[in-house]
Amino acid sequence: MRSFFRLYHSLRTELGTIFALPSRKAIGYNQAMAEENGLSEREQDILRLVATGASNKEIAQALVISPNTVKVHLRNIFAKIGVASRTEATLYALRTGLIESPAPPAEAAEQAPVPIAEPDALPAEGNTALPLARRLRWAGLIAAILVAAFALVLIGGRALGLSLFITPTPQITPSASQVPVELERWQIDPALPQAVGFAASAVYEQTLYLIGGQTDAGAGNGVFAYDTNQETWTAQKSKPTAVRDIQAALIGEMIYVPGGLSAAGEPTAAVERFDPRGNTWETTAPLPAPRSAYALAALEGRLYLFGGWDGRAFQNTLFIYDPSENRWTRGADLPFACGFASAVSSNGKIFLLGGTPDGKTASTAVLAYYPQRDQDGEDPWETQADIPQARFAGSAATLGDLVFLFGGSDGSNAENLPGMQYQPQRDEWSVLSDSQQPLGPGVSAVGIENFIHVLGPGTTHQRYQAIYTITIPVITR
Repeated sequence: MRSFFRLYHSLRTELGTIFALPSRKAIGYNQAMAEENGLSEREQDILRLVATGASNKEIAQALVISPNTVKVHLRNIFAKIGVASRTEATLYALRTGLIESPAPPAEAAEQAPVPIAEPDALPAEGNTALPLARRLRWAGLIAAILVAAFALVLIGGRALGLSLFITPTPQITPSASQVPVELERWQIDPALPQAVGFAASAVYEQTLYLIGGQTDAGAGNGVFAYDTNQETWTAQKSKPTAVRDIQAALIGEMIYVPGGLSAAGEPTAAVERFDPRGNTWETTAPLPAPRSAYALAALEGRLYLFGGWDGRAFQNTLFIYDPSENRWTRGADLPFACGFASAVSSNGKIFLLGGTPDGKTASTAVLAYYPQRDQDGEDPWETQADIPQARFAGSAATLGDLVFLFGGSDGSNAENLPGMQYQPQRDEWSVLSDSQQPLGPGVSAVGIENFIHVLGPGTTHQRYQAIYTITIPVITR
């Protein structure tokens, strides 16, 4: 990869020498685009730093502002330029010229203009300008090399501008003196404040929230926030009802936690939501019936709760919550009863992964649920490719167009099922590299930027790098 970028820079410099290409900055391109989108000078500075791969903490240090101020600026920047992630913002900066391509060498830029020779004429003695015909031939050759080089990078991987979704078992291409080196994707992060499993988790503004779950003392109501910039955990206001076997979902600026198994061992219908800004809890409309061990996902401002345990058996019900009406309704029943499944939303639909019909047997089933079809009275369920290894009580998360599934149980005594990656466009599964610490049943996974944080069981906190961002350095004169 480094060899490719050296080739790119050398070819870009050669193109600049041949054609004396003006920089976008020289023609006021950056300023025009900034004015068009309403970006202030400070917002432009922050966007350039984001494009280098700098974290909020690093940006704050560079600009002598607080990380919270950086968060506010980023929220405004994303809204102005119409993006939803740092990767998309980086691509925008490259596309609009806020990050410049490498400039030609200073000596080439400082040369006096040289008259262009006639197409078939030889250059005068001492004149280093190439004839037009040769310049065109050079341009064609260099363009062909660039296309071929880009093709070599893109083959076998999914590219998003300069960000690559690398296949599950990537290797760095070795040189003559190197041996293959596997990219290390797993990292151990600060441990959870207390041992917990079967808890709920959600993300709000780059802060991870861990809620309730099974503790050493039984069902818990603890709430802890993890600042991904400071890498620290802090306690928040406790949840009013202590529960386990729960999941959480963010709608707007509220984190919803429906139902769960109470300290008395009975499922509850209570629904509580947490306000991260005010660090407060409130109660909303209850579920139509008590549920725990369900699967939960948010899509287009609504909650979708699939299956779960009602105190007697696992169910095949679908409950849908509309916050604007503070009301739950019934959706189309699942094709089968299940509990301890995982659910994630992606591209207008929800994927329901694995689960168990009886608490013992693990399922490989994957269903896609289409809410619009359900509203139109059509069959909303489609069967997708099975999970390669059956499991329940795991946890799923999404980054980009990819779905990741971690932990769980296959119904046997296995304690560390391999992580899985699902590509919805191809309807294909692949196996991820092994985690550093075992991931059993009761884990909770959430995606933040390029990473999936996997919490529990116990105090384990591991981070999986799902996306690698490659940044081209900016060269200025």
